[in-house]
Amino acid sequence: MGNHVVYNGLLLDECDFGLDKTATADDVVETVTEHLDQRFAPDFDDTTPIVDVKALVLERHDLSIDLRCGSKYIPWFEPDLGFAETMIKQCVSEGLPQDLAEAVVRSGDLASAEDEFLRQVHNHLRGRRYAHAVHLTACLPRLYDSGLPMVRHESWFEMMGSDEMYDFRIANYGSGTRLLAILAFDWG
Repeated sequence: MGNHVVYNGLLLDECDFGLDKTATADDVVETVTEHLDQRFAPDFDDTTPIVDVKALVLERHDLSIDLRCGSKYIPWFEPDLGFAETMIKQCVSEGLPQDLAEAVVRSGDLASAEDEFLRQVHNHLRGRRYAHAVHLTACLPRLYDSGLPMVRHESWFEMMGSDEMYDFRIANYGSGTRLLAILAFDWG
């Protein structure tokens, strides 16, 4: 029987770490992984969960970095996709058409995305597809909290829940220096 592992994607920003435009991808990886290792370190050596940073997806460097050391599966991670492509793909999986997903990720056009979600919610309600309507309705506060319909506010964070993305940025600095850190919480 395998371990219970929960994956969390943390939306972060290089600005939160004081990294400037001269920071290399290696600098970003080192700074972010050190921070996350310290933040999520267990109080005692034998305490669960075991936390492991599996991957980073960097917007400014348009790069996905696999840190998993042999893990088979990491949600939201594809080695050939950069940050924008990764987030666009996730927006599409939440129900946004490709063009609106691109606008949300690249320029922060939330109003058009909101209109599309509301249109789809109404259509699902009229068709009595209530579960679909509930799912899309849940995307609306996420859209305005984080700027992305699949990323929940940090206040919802839990290590034992399901695989989710959370906005851990100190502030929303807009596009350009965001990154996604994918962590595994292994509960044994």
